[in-house]
Amino acid sequence: LLPEKCTIIAKLIKKLCKQQHCSLLKFQELAGKLQHASFGIPGGKGLFSPIHRALRTKTQSVTLTPYLKATLKDWRTLVQHMGTNPTPVQVLVSNYPNYIQYTDACALGAGGVITPGLDPMQYWVWQYEWPDDIKKELVTSTNRTGKITINDLELAGIVIGWLVLEYVCDDLVFKHIGMFCDNTSAVAWAYKYTTSKSIIAGRLLRLLAIRQRTRQASSLLPLHIAGEDNEMADIPS
Repeated sequence: LLPEKCTIIAKLIKKLCKQQHCSLLKFQELAGKLQHASFGIPGGKGLFSPIHRALRTKTQSVTLTPYLKATLKDWRTLVQHMGTNPTPVQVLVSNYPNYIQYTDACALGAGGVITPGLDPMQYWVWQYEWPDDIKKELVTSTNRTGKITINDLELAGIVIGWLVLEYVCDDLVFKHIGMFCDNTSAVAWAYKYTTSKSIIAGRLLRLLAIRQRTRQASSLLPLHIAGEDNEMADIPS
């Protein structure tokens, strides 16, 4: 994307963020520009979930909520950065992972194991217990009014796994990361970097996209693994 076009997109976002509403046509125009820009921003698609949700309006205007504005401001930052720092081709192509991680989650918490791929590293095992407020909101057979699904928690496990990897690995520049998970929904969301079903998952993907771009890592490679084969992450979770 040429620097001049990056400047145009950034100015458009800045203008819209000063408004409470905008026409559906104008928002569609912006979404198209961002879709084009996302091809040169690894993980950029992770910021599309709230935009796609806003585009499903049944009126001819879009309400610019605080969360939607925050997402657009994230986009503005990424586009401005791309205008002055062209994206290296190394982060746009897939390759065998430099590091591999297995994650799993359940009603109690999440856990994972980080292993070497192409690059040598120490093995790491991590474990995290969900706070009580999250446990209380989990949808179960006895709590059908909960707001959090196990799919959301599985994706949260992937995101936490990424954050742990950041902590134990100083340099992720141009690195390819493979993530194995036994939840098909979480893997699909992480692969597409977008969801039309879960607001919670959309917010997790936004965080994952920002962290990936901050560390200048290559696109995440999420892979599904059968539950019976995911013992490595099943035990710590």
